Amino acid sequence: MNGPLFVRFVPCLLVKCDDTKVEAKDRRNARRLSDPSHGLTDGESSLMGTPVNAMYKLRAELSLHTGDVRCVTWLGPGRFASASRDKLVVVWKEESGLDIRSQEDQDSEQLRNQSAAQYHAEHVLHGHEHYVNALRYLPSLQVLVSASADKTLRAWDVADGVTLGVGAEHSQAICALEVLGENRLVSCSWDHTARVWSVQREGASAIFKCDAVISSHKAPVWDACAIERLELLFTVGADKKLCAFNLSESGPPGTMPVAVVENAHEDVIRGVRALPPSTNNSDKSVLVTVANDGWLRTWTVTRVSKQEVQIQPLRVLSDVHGGHFIYTLSVGYSSLPDGLVEIHTGGEDSTLRVIEDDGSGSELNMVQSLQHPGTVWSIASCIDANQHDLVTGCSDQIVRVFTRRADRVAPEEVLAQYEASIKERKVASQTIGGVDVSKLPDETALLVPGKREGENKIIKNSATGVAEVHMWESSSQSWSKVGDVVDNPNSSGSGNGAKEINGVPFDFVFDVEVDTNGPHLKLGYNTGENPYTAAQRFIEDNEMSQEFLDQIANFIEQQVPPSALMPSGPNAAASDPLTGGSRYIPSSSGTPAAATGGHIPDGSPLTEGRYRPGGSAAGTSPSAATAAPIKYIPNLHELVLFKHSDMLEKMHGKILEYDGEPQIDDATRTALAGLFAALSAPDASQTALMDEQMSAVESLLQRPVGVVFPVLDLARLIVSRPSGVAYFFGKREGAVLERVLELAQMADAPPPVLIMSGRFLCNLFISRLSVNFMQANLERVLRAARPMAASQNAKAREAFSGLVWNYATLLHGAKASAVQKGALLACITELLNSHLDTVELHVFRQMVAMGTCMYDDKEAVALANELNVPIAVANAARVSARTQAVAEQIARLLIL
Repeated sequence: MNGPLFVRFVPCLLVKCDDTKVEAKDRRNARRLSDPSHGLTDGESSLMGTPVNAMYKLRAELSLHTGDVRCVTWLGPGRFASASRDKLVVVWKEESGLDIRSQEDQDSEQLRNQSAAQYHAEHVLHGHEHYVNALRYLPSLQVLVSASADKTLRAWDVADGVTLGVGAEHSQAICALEVLGENRLVSCSWDHTARVWSVQREGASAIFKCDAVISSHKAPVWDACAIERLELLFTVGADKKLCAFNLSESGPPGTMPVAVVENAHEDVIRGVRALPPSTNNSDKSVLVTVANDGWLRTWTVTRVSKQEVQIQPLRVLSDVHGGHFIYTLSVGYSSLPDGLVEIHTGGEDSTLRVIEDDGSGSELNMVQSLQHPGTVWSIASCIDANQHDLVTGCSDQIVRVFTRRADRVAPEEVLAQYEASIKERKVASQTIGGVDVSKLPDETALLVPGKREGENKIIKNSATGVAEVHMWESSSQSWSKVGDVVDNPNSSGSGNGAKEINGVPFDFVFDVEVDTNGPHLKLGYNTGENPYTAAQRFIEDNEMSQEFLDQIANFIEQQVPPSALMPSGPNAAASDPLTGGSRYIPSSSGTPAAATGGHIPDGSPLTEGRYRPGGSAAGTSPSAATAAPIKYIPNLHELVLFKHSDMLEKMHGKILEYDGEPQIDDATRTALAGLFAALSAPDASQTALMDEQMSAVESLLQRPVGVVFPVLDLARLIVSRPSGVAYFFGKREGAVLERVLELAQMADAPPPVLIMSGRFLCNLFISRLSVNFMQANLERVLRAARPMAASQNAKAREAFSGLVWNYATLLHGAKASAVQKGALLACITELLNSHLDTVELHVFRQMVAMGTCMYDDKEAVALANELNVPIAVANAARVSARTQAVAEQIARLLIL
């Protein structure tokens, strides 16, 4: 087997942290505590002859950093390092000693509690010019390696704290490190690569040598880990891929994957770790991955041969952090009587979760939640089995140490202070979806036991009238207060206290972190505004991908109170620019917002403020008791377009770096420079492009299929502008369409070519001139686009779903023949029945396209029945509530 093994995602057991799991965990704890051989008091077990607690407790809080603590790592018994957004690396040592900070710093800052005296800052390391994101220790060299957003690696001597050397080959921020053997490590970066380095220590210097560059990801690489027993290296990234590479003990690793799992998670994968090796099977191992989808997944890895590796999904633990992003993952080898493995996760919900497993990856039991005052960015498990400590890095700038050693727990007064700080932590009401205190249950709700570790419940304190957040702790079988609900500081609470973004007032303003190494972006929302309109505005202002539209709109709906989602004015209705119909708006009564009559401006950036018919008959009262259903069919105006890019500079560079045929002469270079300058102008959409510029692009489209994708990316921007369409489909009579269709159908067309070809085709629906070519060539275009629909790349399939959506809108508006509509219906039906694409947005678009084709066309309905459209619709209806609603509307069309 020469190429990588692509694994289609298949359904596996989805595990909720329910009562049965809590009971299983309680039985395990009871087994530990009741074992007579231990001779321990209640609540303790034995660890190498030293009493330990069944649960972790705070040992120390260390204050020195002045920014988020992004990474922590153990250096050996009683010694660890931390690093922060303050650009510093700190080495901490477990013993009494002098504090190396200046007297001024010591006078101005009190240590958080007495227990911090158990550690002192041995070295504070200066040198990085930006956030420090990762740390790893090479014990055989006594070298600590740090990685930063300044794109460099630094080697430090942990004995005296001096810099030994710098490695600088990444072009963007480095976000993770992992050790490979004694003197090698791998770095992961936002430049879409992972690099394998060898580090040589020569006296007072360390030399970094890059042995291999792994470029299999199409987005930032977030983490890596190795299973040296299987000679495998694994990487994960923002493209949701899990990749495996051959790993050699002495030589460089392979740079081509031997196994790839596409869409291993539903969102950005942030961490990957291996469980301890199994004693009964030397060819298998278990991986753990965590992601922004809030899930923890386990995978079995089997080495079949040198060039064949099988990665199979094993188990999913959902709702680990209440649906919040999981940012960090660590694995510790437990020394408890049962010989369990501990998996530790941290996330944006301000908790560290402790999950136990027997090493098989299938017995996942959440046993403890440790609250923090902010996001848990990093966790390090102690490498000394006698110590059994955890270290965490938090966004509140504090390093915390937790322990199971009963003799190392912080004093009672320190624990009380820590617990009080957690209880006093203010929880913004917008992060819970809006709280109406008058409708909350009182303390009696806490008499009902929780269903899982870490479950949250909001109640009203009957004495104070304050909304409180309580969390269920399975170990004590009780609810514990973790915070009060208060108004979001970014809003007035009532929605009337406006904030500003670039001088524009908004009722609500949210900080959105897109790039963890970049500044927060501001998302504005006004009371009564359509969340999709606000989301589209945010996407266009920040030149983001259109694929984030649903995610941003859903974020808004979760963050603002339900009352703020209601349309303002007696006759207002929210219109969804994705679907063209009145959208369901959550309200206090639980009923949809009423659709209005007449002609209403939808205010959508996608439709440029055009007017269109409302959903109800003239004269219908907007306050009628029965709200109009969401109407997805037909889609009347909205198109899926790809008109913007924030990568113009890189696109230009990528085009110029190719030195094959056809060659770039001076005239072409000049034309390209002028073209990119025009596209980068503030009013680029209105800037006329020159014929010689577009002629240059047409010539460059003749490049080989493997390297033509940046030219295709440029071409799809050009045809979204009037002058581009006029040249390509007026003067050149659509010759460019022939070339794009040819490229899309090539057997060796890589995913970027499929993606850009699809986006090019979608943009041809903007102008009537190019639309005529698209309608005349419908069957040829659909045939050429089939590789996009069958691609394992989600963005290629997204482009295809946009293509059929746009075609359906065109055919319906043009009152096209049933023959043309039938060709589109046949194409979509085949795709839905193949189950090649289960992404909800893509399935939704395809179903709306089917319904739009059939709407008000009896011949098209008859063809649909002949094509077995009802079977395809029934299968697709199960994907989501939205697709179910579309299916019901299609069913009504089929029986009329």
